[in-house]
Amino acid sequence: KKQAKRDFQRALHSKSKEIRAKAYIGLGDVLCTNPKFVHQAFEKYRFALDVDPSCKEASYALAKAGMEYAQTVGYRVAAKTLVDLICLDPGYKDAYRLWREKILDKTEDEIRRVDQTLESYLAAHPDSAAWRLDLAWDRFELGAPEQALETLTCLKEQNPDYNSPSIPLLEARCRLELGDTLSFQKLYEKAVETARETGDFSQLFVDAETIFTPGDYEKWEKLPDNRARAVFLRTFWQNINPDKLKESNPRLAEHYIRLRHAEKNYRLQMPHSPYQAKQSANILLSFQSQAVEYKSEIFFNRSRRLALDQRGLLYIRYGAPDLIGDFDYDVNIKQVGHSGRWLNKMTNPAEVWWYGQAPFVFEKLPLAGDFIYRPLQIPGVAGYKAKPGLLLSPVMVTTPPVSGDMMKAMET
Repeated sequence: KKQAKRDFQRALHSKSKEIRAKAYIGLGDVLCTNPKFVHQAFEKYRFALDVDPSCKEASYALAKAGMEYAQTVGYRVAAKTLVDLICLDPGYKDAYRLWREKILDKTEDEIRRVDQTLESYLAAHPDSAAWRLDLAWDRFELGAPEQALETLTCLKEQNPDYNSPSIPLLEARCRLELGDTLSFQKLYEKAVETARETGDFSQLFVDAETIFTPGDYEKWEKLPDNRARAVFLRTFWQNINPDKLKESNPRLAEHYIRLRHAEKNYRLQMPHSPYQAKQSANILLSFQSQAVEYKSEIFFNRSRRLALDQRGLLYIRYGAPDLIGDFDYDVNIKQVGHSGRWLNKMTNPAEVWWYGQAPFVFEKLPLAGDFIYRPLQIPGVAGYKAKPGLLLSPVMVTTPPVSGDMMKAMET
């Protein structure tokens, strides 16, 4: 250890900034071997970047340490560092893939910075079809469907042999965003067929699973091949088509309209917090949680890749609530339909979503940073029954659950 300290001090006094940066990186790497000291490693990697701002090795190490530290602060460090590294060298190791796949709370500014780099990179590397597709998705997510379609056109011209179901799926969503439901339907069918050819059902599955029942999950897991998966998706959407005699399926279009609304309005603000990052931690935080049957994997699996909070999942399944109100007014003062009061007192921001007379309460907890469902109880009231069809979308195929039961809502 004494010799290591002497070598470290000699390295720090080197005239070479590369050696000085290496010394700090090495010390950071040592600290990262112990989970208790990962946060301290941040400082050493930052010292390396202070010595040599262009040191890609230090940036990469800092980003990896941030993701290893986890939690929101760690992933925020990783996100910022990865964006800087991508802008410096988009092809460095797997930095781009880590940012694209692991960072769930990308900011619009970070996306735009990466996209500017992608545009320059693609001009010199026109064969990078997957990255051009990423660029098109980003433009769609940023609210520019016309630009996304232009990027897809360029992709088809530059890479005519590149075949991915995400191309017709993204084009379908852009057309739907622009009000062309007929084109949306045809392009979605093309996406399913392309998935059958390529075996890539990943995005189609993520989009559809938000309204799967447990039975649908079991069937999907048992499907033997790509042909069966394509048949399953077509049958699934046809079964919930309110007018099976028509070629178009308004329920399919409605699903993607709801999905888009949820993506814009109900994204997780802190997807990497301890409450959201692990399936075992994604639990009810409620006075009644011990008395309520709760399967955290239902929320975790369906929200992780989409990064939606539980309000967004409910919205996708049942559409817009009849009323979104304030907890204190709607519950403690309004006393809808009975003489009792709710047992629980909210001290944090909360919303009550009403479907008919079934209330769903969501509370924004400080440490979680997002709205979480709270199964609060009304004394002396066994449960409200929602009024079927009350102010619900004409393409609704199921009625809301009773008593604001989130588990029933997610499994119906």
